[in-house]
Amino acid sequence: ERTINAIFEDRIKDYRASLKEGGIALDYALRPVIRKPTSIDSFSQPSVFSADGRINKALGAPVVVNNYIYEFTGNKGTDGDLKTYWEGASNAFPNVLTADLIHSYDIDCAVLKLNPQRIWGKRTQEIEVQVSTDGIEYVTSAGVHEYLFDPDENSNSIVISLGTNARYVRIIFSKNSGAAAGQLAELEVYVQENSK
Repeated sequence: ERTINAIFEDRIKDYRASLKEGGIALDYALRPVIRKPTSIDSFSQPSVFSADGRINKALGAPVVVNNYIYEFTGNKGTDGDLKTYWEGASNAFPNVLTADLIHSYDIDCAVLKLNPQRIWGKRTQEIEVQVSTDGIEYVTSAGVHEYLFDPDENSNSIVISLGTNARYVRIIFSKNSGAAAGQLAELEVYVQENSK
C-alpha cells in the first residue's frame, strides 16, 4: 500500500524505499515511471458535474457490498476521498454496492467517480442503478448501460439521472473493460432542489 500511495503522490524516494524494504530489486539505471502530474491529473480540475451548493447525501453513508477484494472495502466508496476506492471480487460479476442515505429523498442524480489521475486510464463500466425506500424491495431507476470513465474526457466521472424518491441506492456493475471487477472511488447522491 505504501508503494502504491507513493506512486499516486509522486514521492520517488518513498517509492524506492518501500521497494527496498519489500526485497524488490530496482535497477537505478532505469528511469522511474513516476512523472510530475499535469494539470489534467490535478484533483482541483473542474468536475463534469456542479453540485450548485447541494450536499452529497451519500458522503459517509453506510454501505453494504456483495463482495470486495483485498483492502478495497465498500466504505471507501462513500468516504469522500478519490484516492481510495471499492473494488468488487475479481471475476465475480455482478459486483453490487448499496448505500443507505438514512432518510428518503427526492433524488436528482448519482455521480460515480474514479480517481481522475491519468494512471486510472480510460475504461467503460456496465452499470445499473436500483433504488428502494425500505431496503427490501428494489426497482430499477437507471437500466443497464455502458458508461465511459476517461481522465481526459470527463475526469473519470459520470452522472446518472435518477429522478426518484428513495433511501437506498444500489449500484450494480456487470462489466469493466479496465479490470476484472467493478470499481468505484466515490458515489455521490444529490437531491432535487425542493427536497431536504
